[in-house]
Amino acid sequence: MPESSRAIVQSAVMDSTRWDRFTHRPGDIFVCTPPKCGTTWTQTIVASLLWPAGDVPGPVMNLAPWWDANFYDIEELVARLEAQTFRRSIKTHLPVEAIPWFETGRYIAVFRDGRDAFMSFVNHVASFRDDVRDRLNALAVERGLQTMPRYEGDLHGLYANWIDFPVPLLMLIGWWELRDPALAALRHEAERRAEPEARGAYDAAYRQALLQKQAELGAEFDAIHTVERALEVGSLERLIPADRIRPYLIGLVEQRDAR
Repeated sequence: MPESSRAIVQSAVMDSTRWDRFTHRPGDIFVCTPPKCGTTWTQTIVASLLWPAGDVPGPVMNLAPWWDANFYDIEELVARLEAQTFRRSIKTHLPVEAIPWFETGRYIAVFRDGRDAFMSFVNHVASFRDDVRDRLNALAVERGLQTMPRYEGDLHGLYANWIDFPVPLLMLIGWWELRDPALAALRHEAERRAEPEARGAYDAAYRQALLQKQAELGAEFDAIHTVERALEVGSLERLIPADRIRPYLIGLVEQRDAR
């Protein structure tokens, strides 16, 4: 994606403009995931491939930093990556339209069932350190950005906020806009005019696209994924008729007790 067309995504937690300070090297590996979708797990796999003998020269989180995160001083990250003489790996949680694209880079995208990602997100925000949140929010206020709210146990409220403007769906929005020029044009117009009416028009179109794509994805899933197919590919061990479940479970318990 050309630099001029990259979207700007900013919040208390991350800022896509930090990539303006990034200098690419051919072969750089970019781990691109929505939050709570196996990022560290993927980074660890990448490290094990880069250092198959197990001699990884440091913690994965330090070797492959989260570049867009406001947690870290950008100048320190620049110096850290510049000092690396080996093949580099970098992490991003940005949506696709905000990620810098390099022909000589290698991109790994990892996704997860949104329900599982949300429950991991709940655990994340519930244990988030107050001092870090306060520091990020203070910087966000200075820049006129939305602050990161404290989680008070309102699971439904958190879900409504998460689904209303989630980074995981932003990943898909960019994908849809590449295939729907009208939707992309509405977003660009809303950003240019910065008026409630323009934003409202885009939000309405986005909601319609969301419902359409959800329906298409559901239909595709239903057409492909059946219990018979799951049994065939090994996801299920066996199918048990409803009238045989009770005897089957009793048999398992008896086998365990007989050991």
